[in-house]
Amino acid sequence: MSADIASIANALRAIVQNRDKKALNYAVNYAQCGLTMINTGSPKKDIRVQLLYILNNITHWRGKEATIVRSVIKEAIHSWKGE
Repeated sequence: MSADIASIANALRAIVQNRDKKALNYAVNYAQCGLTMINTGSPKKDIRVQLLYILNNITHWRGKEATIVRSVIKEAIHSWKGE
């Protein structure tokens, strides 16, 4: 199953909306940049690299929403491998 852009954008918006969480420090800026990349039609390989940065920076974020966001990002990273 391939990750769709809308799900990824929603996941990134969730990170931005939770910007007050200390665990999301740098991830908020990376997520904002990722949303810009999606909105401007950047290639999937470039967005995938951004998602790797985001995933690395949300490792300490906890909760149900965090789990969902991580799974969406991981799915996108794996499904876009080689594109």
